[in-house]
Amino acid sequence: MIQTIYDRALRRTIACRTAGLTPSEVIETLQSLNLLSPARCKAFLAKERVTELMAEGMTKIDAMFQTAEEFCCSYECIRKYIYYIYK
Repeated sequence: MIQTIYDRALRRTIACRTAGLTPSEVIETLQSLNLLSPARCKAFLAKERVTELMAEGMTKIDAMFQTAEEFCCSYECIRKYIYYIYK
């Protein structure tokens, strides 16, 4: 992957700001800097949960319905995450 000057500067700055922090503290720091999108985080976690349920033998549609119940959102919301945001 090609890194631009911007990419390297961002990585260096984040590394300095988060050095020695626990994973939870890193997330809190990134959130306080507005560097994390709550919608993208939820989409990522939904995709991870659907993948996990499918690995346990559940069909994709059933896994998506189960994830929607666990995340307290609609099936359509999960479907959007799976098919459009995280392909």
